[in-house]
Amino acid sequence: KLYLAVCRGWTPEFLRIEKSLRVLDAPDKEAQSAVTELERIASVLWPVAIETYPESRFSLLALNPKTGRRHQLRRHLAQSHHPLIGDTSYGRGAYNRYFRAAFACQRLMLHHLALSWKDARGKHCSVQAPWDEAWENVMQAFGWSGAFKLWQESHGMNPPRASEL
Repeated sequence: KLYLAVCRGWTPEFLRIEKSLRVLDAPDKEAQSAVTELERIASVLWPVAIETYPESRFSLLALNPKTGRRHQLRRHLAQSHHPLIGDTSYGRGAYNRYFRAAFACQRLMLHHLALSWKDARGKHCSVQAPWDEAWENVMQAFGWSGAFKLWQESHGMNPPRASEL
């Protein structure tokens, strides 16, 4: 599984988050191990004051969850002080409101980009999903399209063709 995310702040270039998470609907259960790897694709210093900061920092991330806990990516990013934009449970309301107003972005900025697996015969299979208009608005505004394309090429990924959608 490979996800794209837009978060508040500048993350490290690479980060492995190994932080156990409690089961959300069973708080009495022991926390389960959870691992998320992230790679920063791009970042931007945006000339807009949000909350107490005179300018705002944002990062475009590739996220690779190594375990599958409920809300793992959202919780790991929030715990590392880089909440996802649009996250109404773990994020920051002022940032979410700014994205709604500035980019017509009414969604969580988490996109399941690609899924890969081996079928029963051992053949490698994968699918990629294009993003929606809200993603495109943010990518264009922040000038991230070129950085994303370079990252995609460096990881051997090709964008899906219209005939494959």
